[in-house]
Amino acid sequence: MDLEYLKKINLSRKIHDFCRIFKQLKKANFEKTKDHITIKEDSIDTYENRFEHDLINCDRHFSIKYPKIEKFKLRDVYVVGQDGFVFTKKKELIYDGAILKNKNLKKVRFPIKSLSKKLKGEYFHLCGINSENHGHFVTQFLPRILILKEYLNLHADVNVLVSFGQRRWQKIYINALGIKSDRIVECNYGTLKIDVLNYIPFFHGNDGLVPKEYYLRLQNIFKNLIRGENVKKEKILFLSRENAPNRRLNNEREVIDLIKKKFDQPVHKVLMEKHSLPEQIRLCQEATHIFGPQGQAFLACLFASNAKIVILELFIPNWNMRDWAESFRNLGLYSGNKVARLYSKVKYDHNRNWFQPLDEAEKFIDKLLNNNH
Repeated sequence: MDLEYLKKINLSRKIHDFCRIFKQLKKANFEKTKDHITIKEDSIDTYENRFEHDLINCDRHFSIKYPKIEKFKLRDVYVVGQDGFVFTKKKELIYDGAILKNKNLKKVRFPIKSLSKKLKGEYFHLCGINSENHGHFVTQFLPRILILKEYLNLHADVNVLVSFGQRRWQKIYINALGIKSDRIVECNYGTLKIDVLNYIPFFHGNDGLVPKEYYLRLQNIFKNLIRGENVKKEKILFLSRENAPNRRLNNEREVIDLIKKKFDQPVHKVLMEKHSLPEQIRLCQEATHIFGPQGQAFLACLFASNAKIVILELFIPNWNMRDWAESFRNLGLYSGNKVARLYSKVKYDHNRNWFQPLDEAEKFIDKLLNNNH
């Protein structure tokens, strides 16, 4: 980015941070917006988990509660900060409880009209907290585009607003949905004034994922990126975290050798970040089995089809944060795969790196090889 531009937006950030000290946050009742449609009422869906149940004796079924799905067309609004908080023209926050409930609202920047940048025309809001994380972006943000995909394809003048600093990599996924890069606009640390903003509140359930049908749609879109290619389903993949700052498997090599020995065939070690999106999809479509420690690479659960997937994860007592291994298991199930988690009760270091017990892994693989479901 241009140095002068960076200086300008950093100054804007400091001014916004200073001014919020004197402001009191008010929430808008945006459900009274005239241009408001309820697409689907809240629901509870039940899923079968037979494959994992047979391997680790967990619940055979689980249920997920989803909020209602709505879409809004907001007019004369402010979008503020790198995460794109939306305010009405009365400077009341449009509060999306699904994403803001754990946010310290005292840190939310307020709109400053005199410093606002005007964006003419119509936009779709794809900003938000955690959008810098690939897992969150693909599983929670991209499904929101699907609600308006036909509308966005028909109206090429409607641009997509993404969080500051994320356009470079998010455009790869957005392009796959048929939206060209020149329609993707970043918000900034300051205030944007927008004529028309299409807004869809987050609609993920208590597992952090949206209903199954949206992942099946995404899966078909991603598979179209390699349409016409000769895909042979014959590979075993191991998704490595050796370059990650935390949650690494310290005896990764020994685990890979064990898998190779038990299956009597090569195991392909994969660092997903070294592959383009089409390459990732091709690798996953070629896989019969996928193993690895829990991490963002397990978006492979969405890219694969009819694969058996094993997610290695630490068991941490009294863990009160989201269980991503459970979320990725569900993502794989929703996408037509068979997924199981192998939790290990072992010691770990301050970065949660650990050694996978090989005897435990061997017993699990033996069960996997004998499973016919």
